[in-house]
Formats: sequence, C-alpha cells, structure tokens
Amino acid sequence: MNAQKKNTNPESINKELFHKFQENNRALAWEYAFSAAIRKKNQVEPDLAAVTYNIQYEELSMADLNLMNTDSLFFKVIYPFGFQLKLATVIRTCLKLSSKQLDRLIVLQAITVQGKFLEKKHRVKHATVVEISSETLKHILQ
Repeated sequence: MNAQKKNTNPESINKELFHKFQENNRALAWEYAFSAAIRKKNQVEPDLAAVTYNIQYEELSMADLNLMNTDSLFFKVIYPFGFQLKLATVIRTCLKLSSKQLDRLIVLQAITVQGKFLEKKHRVKHATVVEISSETLKHILQ
C-alpha cells in the first residue's frame, strides 16, 4: 500500500505557530513529538522505549516521614508529554522503594491514583494526583 504524502501550504499555518517551527522552538517540538493525536494523524509509530528522561523531585527522608502528622502523603505528577511512563516507576524512584516494597504497598491498597487503587499497569498522565497511606509507607520502610 502506498502512502500519499500530504503537503501543507505555509500560508495555511498560524503565523505564530509557523514562526515557532522556523525557530525550532523546543517546547513546540516536544509537544509535537509526544502528541498521540498528531502521531495518529500523521500515521507515525513512535519508539517510546528509546525515550530517556529524568524525574525531578524533592527527596523525602524517613525522618521527614516520621515528622508528618497526616494520614496520607499526596503528590502531583506534572507530566505534559505522553511516552507511556509507568506510574509505579515514578513512585519507586521518588520514594526509593524496592520492587518488593512497592508490590506490598499495592497489595495493601495503600496507594490511590485519582481515587482508584494503584495497579502496576497505570501510566502517568499530566497532573496525576497520588495518595499514599503514611502509616503503611512507614511500616513498609522500617
């Protein structure tokens, strides 16, 4: 099957958008690279496994956790691009958990995501809110 190439007339593109393309705007490039809708429209199959990333977060020590006087620990994942990152990976990294410790938290239903219990298959979505039982986390980490 032959794919037909579609050409876009530059005059039909929003001037500001066109200017950003000409300037190789980094944010726009990332947006277009990771937009599922744009990939689907252009029939592009991404190699998402090849994407490298950094998780930026504030570390939480056991001392910090012991000083907390709340039932739950909440955090929000800011993730504007979709490349199928597993939420379990983010949680393990940020809390420095072993796979076994995370599995235990999942079995004990100590982690909820948007009001549902965490499953290993959960993928990160922008502005995902995670809630973890402080007491269960303390117990697992000791």
